[in-house]
Amino acid sequence: MNLLPDWKIAPYSSKLFVLLGIILISSIVITLFSFLLITIILGVSFDEVNMVLNSSNHIHHLFALKLFQSFSSIGMFLIPALLIPKLFKISITDFFPLQSLNKIQIAYAILISIMLIPVINILVYWNAHISMPEFLIGIEQWMKEKETAAAIITERLLVMNGISDLLINIFIIALLPALGEEFLFRGVVLKMLKEWFGNIHTAIWCTAIIFSALHLQFYGFVPRMLLGALLGYVFYWSGTIWLPVLLHFLNNAISVLAEYLMQHNIVQHDLNTLGADDTIYITVISLPILTWMILKLKKGRIEAVPLKVE
Repeated sequence: MNLLPDWKIAPYSSKLFVLLGIILISSIVITLFSFLLITIILGVSFDEVNMVLNSSNHIHHLFALKLFQSFSSIGMFLIPALLIPKLFKISITDFFPLQSLNKIQIAYAILISIMLIPVINILVYWNAHISMPEFLIGIEQWMKEKETAAAIITERLLVMNGISDLLINIFIIALLPALGEEFLFRGVVLKMLKEWFGNIHTAIWCTAIIFSALHLQFYGFVPRMLLGALLGYVFYWSGTIWLPVLLHFLNNAISVLAEYLMQHNIVQHDLNTLGADDTIYITVISLPILTWMILKLKKGRIEAVPLKVE
C-alpha cells in the first residue's frame, strides 16, 4: 500500500515534512538500537552508554563509539534517502542516477581529490581565524564549544593501532558518510530544491549550505560549503551519483590515511597543514590545475552524461 501521493503531485511542504520526519524517526530508532546493542555487548546500562561514548580511548569504549557513529550515518542519512523514493512511488534512479563510472571519471576523481587538499587546507585556516563582532560573542563561544566537542570525538575515532583500525575508520569515516550524505543531499535534497527554486544553480548552493551547516563545525563552514557545491556540480555534470560519492569518499579517506601515516611516523608533515603553512606554494600550484580539471568536467570532456533536470 502506498502511503503518499506520486512525487509529481505532492506539494513541496509535504515532501519536506516527510523527509524531516523520516530523518527524525530514523535517527531516534537507530540511536536506540545502537544504544541497546552497546548495552548488550559491553554489559552496561542505558544510563552508562553516554559515559562510554564520551570517555577514554579504552578499546571497548572506542568500539562502542565507532559502532554508534556507523549507525548514526546509516540512520540519519542513508535510510531516509532510500525511503523517500519508495514512499512517493518514484523510481530510485530518478533521485540517484546509477550509471557506472568509467576509467577517465575515476582518474579525474582521484586527481581532483589530491588537488583539493592544499586548497581546502588554506580555506580551513582562513575560516578558523574569522572573528565575529562583539555583540555575537555568545554565539561565537557556542560555536567554539561545538567545534571542540567535534574535535574530541574525531581525535578519539582516529586512534589507530594497526591496519585493521585504519580499514575500520575508512569504512566509518569515509565510506558510510560518502554514501549516506551524497544520496541524501545530492540525491533527495538537491532534487527537492531544484523543483522548488526551478534553478539548478540555486539548488546546488542551497544544498551545499545545508550540507555544511548540519555538520555543526562552524570554523570549517566555508570550505565544506564549497566542497558541497563542487559535489553538487559534479553530480549535475556527470549524471551519476557515483562520481560525487567517490569524490566524497576519497576526500575523507585521504585524511584518515594521512592521520594513520602520521601516527606511525611513516610521514612527518601533517597533511592538514599542507598548502596552508610554509608550503603555501603548493596551493598556488594546485589551484589553477584544480580549476582546469573542473572546467574540463563541466564541458563534458571526461565522457560524462549530463544529468537531466527538467
